[in-house]
Amino acid sequence: MLASLSAEESATIATAQLAWRRGQTDLAQQQLKTLLQQAPYCQPAYEMMFALLGSARQYPALLTLAEHANSLMPQFIAATLAKVNCLRALQQHERAIAALAPLLKTDAPKADWFMLKGLLLKEIGQFSMALVSFNQALSFDEKLYEAYWLRADTLNKPSKVDINQMQQQLEHCTDDRGYAQLCYALARAFEKNQDFSESFSFLTRGANAKRRTLRFNIETDVAEHQHIARVFNKTITSTANSRQISTPVFICGLPRSGTTLVEQILSSHPDVSAGDELFELAQATADSLPAQLNQIKFPLWAEHADTAVYQTIGQRYLQLTERLQKTPYFTDKMPLNYKAIGVIRQALPQAKIVYCQRHPMDTVFSCYKQLFADGIAFSYQLDELASYYRSHHNLMQHWLALYPNDIIVVTYEQLVRHQERETRELLCHLGLSWDPSCLQFHKNSRAVYTVSSTQVRQPLYSQSIGYWQHYAEQLQPAATQLQDLIDIYEQSYAL
Repeated sequence: MLASLSAEESATIATAQLAWRRGQTDLAQQQLKTLLQQAPYCQPAYEMMFALLGSARQYPALLTLAEHANSLMPQFIAATLAKVNCLRALQQHERAIAALAPLLKTDAPKADWFMLKGLLLKEIGQFSMALVSFNQALSFDEKLYEAYWLRADTLNKPSKVDINQMQQQLEHCTDDRGYAQLCYALARAFEKNQDFSESFSFLTRGANAKRRTLRFNIETDVAEHQHIARVFNKTITSTANSRQISTPVFICGLPRSGTTLVEQILSSHPDVSAGDELFELAQATADSLPAQLNQIKFPLWAEHADTAVYQTIGQRYLQLTERLQKTPYFTDKMPLNYKAIGVIRQALPQAKIVYCQRHPMDTVFSCYKQLFADGIAFSYQLDELASYYRSHHNLMQHWLALYPNDIIVVTYEQLVRHQERETRELLCHLGLSWDPSCLQFHKNSRAVYTVSSTQVRQPLYSQSIGYWQHYAEQLQPAATQLQDLIDIYEQSYAL
């Protein structure tokens, strides 16, 4: 890439790359900005700036830069894709689709561009059009395994042709990542056709393939949960953050516990903006910790952090989420923020915390049947999943005892069975007025990025309650491992 550059341009880009690797992102950006002022057509410099701004989630600046690069070089594909992905992050999906359109009309469009269009359409609930785009992607490249998985829940009734196509690809796939994507897509297809035995067989094969790609030790996660409880053992909160304009609502819990549903309900209220799964709390923490603490892993650094550190974290978080503060409330639906409740209470004492819970086995199985990004590494072996569930449960019991009045608990089964009552109580706890649009959450047109994007486009339905029973025989070892928690949960909520 650097061969066509001048010696000075190559040196500047190399220096910026070194600064980035050392964590000096501001320095790297400044070096690249200076270079682009001197060499405004230097595509490698733009590409690195796109990556820097994207990793820092500086979306307005990224959009401006991508549009500028596109105006200078209309055929610069990296700039077009940077613009599309930036608009997607800013929840401007219609604009993103329009920006992507010229690439799809070129003489040799790439399969993954059609896949990207399908993803954009799926996230805004246009499932039939998304399916067309996924199929177009596969017509260009039948080995684009990710497209099979992304389209899996847009196939209402998978046909024998669909299933045979995926099975043929599976026979020749030697890559664990692609193998997992195909297996999970096949598992979803057989499940939709109510062949639960065959579905679970493919789930197991896919989960094993995915697990082989991950470096994960369940004992490390269990120890982390225990250490968090030991470090955060006092009800200490800092003073209110004077810069707070809009109230964050942290929606947390295990994945597949109803967090997306709760966010969809809340964001249907005119006073709430949806943030989806935000990384800003982690970013704010990394930006705010003094150098000596930034080298220490969480939760160890918390043993040495004072009130000023937490206030700085809160201020930085509000800066990073400023784009969402156009309404009195905004949501942050990063499920694993349940680990950081102690940080949230001290950094953002006015923030609201909603904890979503669901029957242990429905949660475990729903995690197991889902192909996540690599951040949910505990979900691909049932024994590890059950251990993680128990460890998570223990930590949440600690938080609920420590902050009994500050955590709003939403139970999936209660919400499904008593929608209006539970929705009214949730809004009341948050300090929001009643709005009937919250009962029509499935009509909410916002983009939904998570794997629940298809479910939250439908009215509430009870078929998911106890769904794990379709696989009771295969899930029995996990059920045995969690039997005491199952009994407590079912007795508490009369299930």
